[in-house]
Amino acid sequence: MVFLPATGVVFTGDVVYVDRILGLHAVSKTKAWLNSFEALQALKPKVVVPGHGKITDLAQAERDTGKLLAALRAHMGKAVEAGTDISTAVKSFDASPFKHLKHVEVWLPQLANRTYLEMELE
Repeated sequence: MVFLPATGVVFTGDVVYVDRILGLHAVSKTKAWLNSFEALQALKPKVVVPGHGKITDLAQAERDTGKLLAALRAHMGKAVEAGTDISTAVKSFDASPFKHLKHVEVWLPQLANRTYLEMELE
């Protein structure tokens, strides 16, 4: 990320996605991503220039990226700890707060699956 404190503008790259579901790939790590997002929150930027989506504010970045990352990790972490199988864990994730994001119905199951697998290794 690049932060311009004089103007309160932060360029986040792929740390932030707005208006569409996150792009989680084989090299992505949700734990590191959430840590990066928390560093962004600490900056308290006025303007967020995301890696994907329109220029926005911190509130929308939190709603579309931060809360999704936190929810995925919380849910999948509990599932891994409880020994819940991956299929049940993915299907039981509450996606309702994220239904407004583009591609959610297609990509969210993949995100949940990858997050579960990542957390199994942690």
